[in-house]
Amino acid sequence: MRIVRNLFKWRFLILIYFVALLPRLFLIGRAGIYSDEITWMVRGKEVVYGMIHRNSNYFEKAWWNKQNDTEAIGLPLVATSGMSYVFLAGDGKISLKLLPEIVAARLPVAIISAFLPLVILFFGIRFFSFDVGLIAALIYAFNPVALGLDRWVVHDSFLTVFSFFSLSFFLVAGKRQKISILPGFFLALAFMTKPNGILPLLGWVVFWLFNFKSKRVFNLFWVNVVTFFVMITVFWPASWWSPIFAFFEYMYRQINLVQGGMRNFYLGEVTNNPGWTYYFFQLGTKLPEVTIIGTVYGLCLSIYRFKTLKKLRNFDVLVAAGSYWLMFMIIITFSPKKLGVRYALPLFPWIALLSAYGLDKMIKVVKPAVGKVILILLGIISLIYPISFVPDYYQYYNVFVGGPRGAQKYDLVGFCASSKPAFEFLNKIDFQGKVYVAGCADPVSYYSTKIAVVHDFREADLVVVETYLRSQHPEDLVFSFLEGKTPDKQFKNHGAVMVEIFEN
Repeated sequence: MRIVRNLFKWRFLILIYFVALLPRLFLIGRAGIYSDEITWMVRGKEVVYGMIHRNSNYFEKAWWNKQNDTEAIGLPLVATSGMSYVFLAGDGKISLKLLPEIVAARLPVAIISAFLPLVILFFGIRFFSFDVGLIAALIYAFNPVALGLDRWVVHDSFLTVFSFFSLSFFLVAGKRQKISILPGFFLALAFMTKPNGILPLLGWVVFWLFNFKSKRVFNLFWVNVVTFFVMITVFWPASWWSPIFAFFEYMYRQINLVQGGMRNFYLGEVTNNPGWTYYFFQLGTKLPEVTIIGTVYGLCLSIYRFKTLKKLRNFDVLVAAGSYWLMFMIIITFSPKKLGVRYALPLFPWIALLSAYGLDKMIKVVKPAVGKVILILLGIISLIYPISFVPDYYQYYNVFVGGPRGAQKYDLVGFCASSKPAFEFLNKIDFQGKVYVAGCADPVSYYSTKIAVVHDFREADLVVVETYLRSQHPEDLVFSFLEGKTPDKQFKNHGAVMVEIFEN
């Protein structure tokens, strides 16, 4: 019977993994290209060739040494994406040339990120129940923001995966009184992704303080601190020339550089710092309705249980995870650099767990069987509806803000990744003239090899406008030039006009 149970367990885990993986892979090459992807694809190729040719000079002067701009280290992304690109799609002698460039570069992000729902399931079962773990895994697996970012060559997905792995594995090992080096291993990967990947360390400290008399937890903490520094010393080139000190120098530099704002559009106004409500708005409009309802109910229930002095199970684990969540939220909230919900993605696994806890309790409160069935069906519909945004899941907004169309009054809908439908149309009609892109022009070379992009709209035959730009830069001269003109073609996503074509 034990063999049968183990076989069922592994089949179940494989099923959950593929449930998460398939929507991440489906039409992965059709998703609009976010302009930052091109930067990291190029760096990925350079890193791989730098390793192949043992070019230490390249690593000594790499982007993380910039003194005038914030730069993620990004090694987990550039290494995996770069290897996939070089071996599966590149033009070099070692390439198998099996996939389009953008698909090969994105593939590792989708494959690795699909493991996160499994660890959410494991954590939920360990500290809540099987039902909570399963619901949380599905909530995250179908979350449209996660689905969208897990198909882009950007760092947010890896930061989320490695940060959650680091903190959750530490809490599990601590409760079991076991020594494991996995938390330090994943903390190093999180830090080498983005500087705020170091924040799970706060959760470690809080858990240690709750278990201060435990020698096992003490040893677990310091073993993983050492593992972290060994990892970054071995795998981060900056540490090759300055072991240990490179970490502190980099963190100090990033903290100082992050003080500058970014041009944004929020609640109908152009601003360089949207203020403290920004990420609450993002979470309230980008999370599916069922996730928000479950989160609110779960939070209220947790506060009620705490205030009535009813003992919460695994209180030390909850406070450690909550401390990490709160600190991460505070940092991104008070940083002037805000540009979309993607910076908040590491909060999503913990929201999924809280929402699952609330939904599980809500279902159990409803007594009539018919009521339970109706509640579950509504939840499933809300959960899987964002799939209809394929291939551009990231453009999802919930009904609370009126979908993407309603959100355009308040947010940069389709920022830097919405011109693809326009160029697909131009390819279809075999247009071969000059085009000016009002928005992000870098991805156009991946959409069309026939169309020439010019940098002066007066020289163009057509002007392609990504509509978010009207909100972010209303003063742009191109809008004065187009004033009074009617677009020849518009492309919508769930009612929101994302991109327009004007004949010059």
